[in-house]
Amino acid sequence: MAMSDARYKVLGGGQYPSECDEDGLVPPALPVPFCRREPGNQLAEVKQSRHPKTAGRAFYICKWNDSLNPCHCFFFQWIDGPDKFDPRIRLFPYYRPESWAYNEFRRWVPPPPNPPPMTEEEKQEAAIYRVNNPPKCHCGVRAKLQRPNIGVPPKFTPFFRCSLNNRDGWPACDFNEYIYGPRSHWPTEEEVREFESGKKPWPCTTTPSLRCKCGILPTKGIVPSELGYGYYCGNSYGEFWEGRTCDYEWFQGRYELMLQLGRTKEPWKSRDTLNLKLKIRKDYQVTLPLESFLSGPVLQDLRREYGKKAAEKATLEDCIIYWRKNRSKYPRPLTDRELLANYEKKEKEEEMERQRLREERAKKGFTVDPEAKYRKGSWEEYFQKLEANKRMEEMEKMEDLAQEAQMEAMQALVADLPHKVPNVENDVSSASTEVLVVRATQMEAMKAFVGDLPAQDHPSDRKGKAVDTPVVDNHGNSAVQDKGKSASKHDHVPDDGDDDEWWSMNADEIEVIVSQIEVRKGKAVVQDDGDDDDDDGWGELLIEGDSD
Repeated sequence: MAMSDARYKVLGGGQYPSECDEDGLVPPALPVPFCRREPGNQLAEVKQSRHPKTAGRAFYICKWNDSLNPCHCFFFQWIDGPDKFDPRIRLFPYYRPESWAYNEFRRWVPPPPNPPPMTEEEKQEAAIYRVNNPPKCHCGVRAKLQRPNIGVPPKFTPFFRCSLNNRDGWPACDFNEYIYGPRSHWPTEEEVREFESGKKPWPCTTTPSLRCKCGILPTKGIVPSELGYGYYCGNSYGEFWEGRTCDYEWFQGRYELMLQLGRTKEPWKSRDTLNLKLKIRKDYQVTLPLESFLSGPVLQDLRREYGKKAAEKATLEDCIIYWRKNRSKYPRPLTDRELLANYEKKEKEEEMERQRLREERAKKGFTVDPEAKYRKGSWEEYFQKLEANKRMEEMEKMEDLAQEAQMEAMQALVADLPHKVPNVENDVSSASTEVLVVRATQMEAMKAFVGDLPAQDHPSDRKGKAVDTPVVDNHGNSAVQDKGKSASKHDHVPDDGDDDEWWSMNADEIEVIVSQIEVRKGKAVVQDDGDDDDDDGWGELLIEGDSD
């Protein structure tokens, strides 16, 4: 957002000198002036110049001196005159936005000259002596020897550092010497010539390398808290931060994240932290065992070590922490690529096995016995299942065809039966007709026809369950035959004696009627009187004559 002219003037734009003005006025350093930032009671802070014309000179500047910060102002005032000019300060890196209050400001002091070069033998002798007689740090106490981890390639040369720490865990002073003697601070003459010629940038244009609380270069990767990707203790190695000797960690936006989580209450804080961890693990493919393994053997070991109550309250994150601390007891977890490779390998092996079984069957021409019992996983069992499935499908098709054939036969038989026949002897009109019931004849014909068709099996018959079969008598009444019991009670359907007596009395008349039906087959009319209870859908045969 562009700054207006009025705002620019209020903040002091164009009213003060700058770091490159070597001839600017030098007012008294005290009292500490106020900068132009609103509100107007903000004290200015102190920095040292790295400009080639004014290197080493101290000056006042706004606390928010970053030009990208919208709160900064353009206040500037020299503290030192030209007599404090020291270009050697440009040979060392520094933090550009860093400034101090006047009472906390410590002027840059040139380091001691580089020690004379030493041979390897001299370094070994000096190291033995200094281990037995440690030097004293700037605090006046015996320094602490910092060693690399044993068993892994050393990342740094052992060195002495301050043995006192502040409340945050950082060394109390910046004392730092190798195990065999002081280290070199100044660049060589060749490097200085490269700086002056422009082949290399001056060190003052860069910031110092990050250091962990141990005083060594940090390791880059996913930080131990799994909240981001950045830097952590330089003594760590491996994927699970083995050998870590301090709790240092830094990643982009860590300060803002800590403030945000600090203002969040439970359980939202735990949920947000867990979601962020899961995202980091997914983005950077953190290797973890399967959840079934964590909730199984790992949780059981945690319960044996910490008790039943602790295991009941343990979450998945607790199991992961316990697993990381005791990784030597468990096998190495597979990565996502390894899991995918194993899955593809298994699929390929199964496909090769199926192809082998097909080729072996085609080569041998073996016929699978559906009643035999083969070894589980053999190719005989595989093809036996295929044949069983095929037989099941064929039986279902046959049942459907049989049902359709039965329905077509029943429709054709009912359609061919005459319903209304005129009285031939008396030659009376069709209005005066009598009813002749022929259900017995129809049922016998149906029994004879349906008996030749394949019976329909219910799916429960294949499982050995009993099925009830209906048996229909001459009057259309049905009796249920239980296959689970003896069928002798239902095999004989009692026949009505009235039908036999009627047939013996009217045999001659029926023969005449049948002959007339054949002659007048096209003139026969089937009539349905709508009485479903009496005719059962078969209709009635109407003839002239006695109705008894």
